[in-house]
Amino acid sequence: MTRDEATTRRDLIDPLLHDAGWSDGLLDREYRYKAGRAFLIGDDVHRDVPQFVDYVLRERPGGSALAVLEAKDEGHAVGAGLHQAVAYATDLGVPIAMSSNGHGFLIQDLRTGFITESSTPPSPAQVVDCQSSAFGQPEPNPLRSPALVDRPLRYYQERAIKIAVEAAMTGRRRVLLNLATGTGKTVVAGNIVWKLWRTNTSRKTLFLVDRLALLSQAYNSFAAFGDARGVVGEDDELPMLRDIHFATYQTLYSTRGGAKLFESYPRDYFDCVVVDECHRSGYGDWRAILEHFESSVQIGLTATPKRADNLDTYAYFGAENLDSNGQGQADYEYSLSRGIEDGFLATYQVLQVSTNIDQSGLHITRELELGAELFVPEDLTVRDAYSMQQFEREISVPDRTRVLTEHLASKIREWGPHQRTIVFCVSAAHADTVRTQLQNLLGVPEGLNRYAVRIVSEERDAAALLEEFQNRRNRQPLLATTVDLLSTGVDIPSLRNVVFMKPVSSPVVFKQILGRGTRLDPDSQKLFFRVVDYTNATRLLDAWDLPSPPDDENLIGTAVLSVHVVAADGAAVAGARVAVSFGRRTLGRGSTGPDGTCRLANLPLGELTLRVSAAGFSPFRGPVSLTEPSTETHLTMSTAERALGRVTISGVEVTLSSEVTLNLSPDGRQLTVSEYVDLAGRRIRETLDEGSATLVELWRDPDSRSRLRAALRERQVDPDLLALVLARTDVDGVDLLAHAAFTAPLRTRDERASRVEDRADTVMPELSVDEQSVLRALLDQYRVGGVDELDSAAVFRTPSLQAIGGLEATARLLGGAGEVRRILQIARLELYRNGGVA
Repeated sequence: MTRDEATTRRDLIDPLLHDAGWSDGLLDREYRYKAGRAFLIGDDVHRDVPQFVDYVLRERPGGSALAVLEAKDEGHAVGAGLHQAVAYATDLGVPIAMSSNGHGFLIQDLRTGFITESSTPPSPAQVVDCQSSAFGQPEPNPLRSPALVDRPLRYYQERAIKIAVEAAMTGRRRVLLNLATGTGKTVVAGNIVWKLWRTNTSRKTLFLVDRLALLSQAYNSFAAFGDARGVVGEDDELPMLRDIHFATYQTLYSTRGGAKLFESYPRDYFDCVVVDECHRSGYGDWRAILEHFESSVQIGLTATPKRADNLDTYAYFGAENLDSNGQGQADYEYSLSRGIEDGFLATYQVLQVSTNIDQSGLHITRELELGAELFVPEDLTVRDAYSMQQFEREISVPDRTRVLTEHLASKIREWGPHQRTIVFCVSAAHADTVRTQLQNLLGVPEGLNRYAVRIVSEERDAAALLEEFQNRRNRQPLLATTVDLLSTGVDIPSLRNVVFMKPVSSPVVFKQILGRGTRLDPDSQKLFFRVVDYTNATRLLDAWDLPSPPDDENLIGTAVLSVHVVAADGAAVAGARVAVSFGRRTLGRGSTGPDGTCRLANLPLGELTLRVSAAGFSPFRGPVSLTEPSTETHLTMSTAERALGRVTISGVEVTLSSEVTLNLSPDGRQLTVSEYVDLAGRRIRETLDEGSATLVELWRDPDSRSRLRAALRERQVDPDLLALVLARTDVDGVDLLAHAAFTAPLRTRDERASRVEDRADTVMPELSVDEQSVLRALLDQYRVGGVDELDSAAVFRTPSLQAIGGLEATARLLGGAGEVRRILQIARLELYRNGGVA
């Protein structure tokens, strides 16, 4: 009788490994490779089964991984598992991948690609010989030193640690690790420092942060170092008797005795400097600290990919790891999308909400004619119109804030008022108003006096409030309003809702805010979170954030299930999301077509679980029995109550004009990609009177673009949604619309901007050098957020334009506000000249 895989491992493979010298302490059996991706079916979250590597081989207990071995039952060929083993080895960063059926071993050296077959596995010494030259350096060797283990390391953590330690051992002075928020950057940093410290490779280390809350978190996470830790700034004396110094940039840059505090250290005092959140903190005046300790190994930790507003980070920390264009790049990256796919981070759902004045702007003269009251402080000039980017920054619109807080309160009541929520606001005053309204709307009915709190730097007890909010065991506070204090580096694993009530232009800032919700929380069974977007911040989502569709590995069996979904009146429900599972394993998913039918194939016979959800209906979950090769089931959905309507308050009339829910996983979309694109194309053509040239003309002008968007939204078509379902958030909105309606090519924003730059010296010779400089900065911001960024002077507060001094400096440079408006108009005109084709 052929042994199954478990018996093959026990009876055949384990003895051969032991005979070769792999004792139990050197073998990680069933190493947890992936945790099992969470995905949404409507509002119901489901999780795939975890994945495991059969064997990870180490030189010593807790030491670095050396090789992986994938086992198959003895009925398989000896090399049947090699493809899997190579994938595991690549992710772990080890050079040896092996496959075995218990009757031999197929071994591949990933450095050369060479494959050999052997009746026995290689010994530990033979595998060690295959490692890097740094691994072969004399003991004590940090690469071979056991990890600081308070919990098993994940594969990407092991790889990041190995890369950084090896870089330090081979004389590198700059290392950049790019790990998404929630993936354990501090765990990685602690293990790097531990390996270097325990082997005396780097005895003195400085851990730099820019906030006291982050300093406390880092200090506590390094508990294994015991009394070797010291905090700079706790008293007047530097902790010179300690090995690991924790400090904020602000403290080190402060002046004591006529000199900067960091200058009290000898220049060669630290062997290693670790910079947390280095994308935000390493430059300006503070860069002097890093340059003072220039002989040290400096390791930058960031949670954001390379972008226009953090190029200096990559230029500095990536200076010794250049790409083919000579630009600095990260030594290792692990993205949010990869973390979601691997099941180590929570997936998310986006709720995009917009008001009438967000879409069309606030026109002061018209509002005054309709009876609105306007208060103007002295020395301020009223604009003719204000855009959403200016609300609560240049003009306070209490009616809009009231509508948004009432909408948010209704959603939180629907989802569960005891889920933790963060609302990001424009200013401390805005955060105060939002806090007060949400306390009255949610805290009073719940009988909690401190349901909603404001956590901003102006609050005297902000640190204490944050600590209370972070603690999942506390019954209150449950909702925090903030400006940017909670945007980065603060761990709140139980956080369920991230709310944007402030516009965001920087992808770096957006990703940091998004990262507040990505941590899993087993104690509260949190596997997903919601992003409530009132300011179109989610336009900044890109491939870093969006998980790719899962493969079809979970589809098994030969049975077919046809699910027919109707409403109470018998009408077919199109676009309903359907999923079938057995236990925790999803076997098939899809959506109903125009006739309300979804057909799922390759299912096993037996008792399965059926889940169905659709917009406007209560979700269904129940058993379904497949006893025949082909089974049909009919389901009548009950209507769900929804509270989304017109809310009018004295002054400005503000209405909720659109609400779109996006599940950013393949199973969450109401239609397949092709179905939605086809539907959108038909509705775009119905909206337009002419062809794609008219579409470009409408898109170029801010007012006509706003009217076009509103008309399309009434037909459930939005370029932002097209960008997400096509996974092309880098494409201009007009090109997405033209692609859906007229099969036009998808043209990226970078392509359009580059064409304008290429024409700058020939088509626009009338522009001065200063004007061309401003135009290029505007094009950089267009690359980030699209043409909507160029519709108002608010663009001059974005990172691309702040680099040339912001609005006032630009107005002086160009010769007045009129010239600023002119250059914005030129940018829009040139981006879409001749449709942007030439």
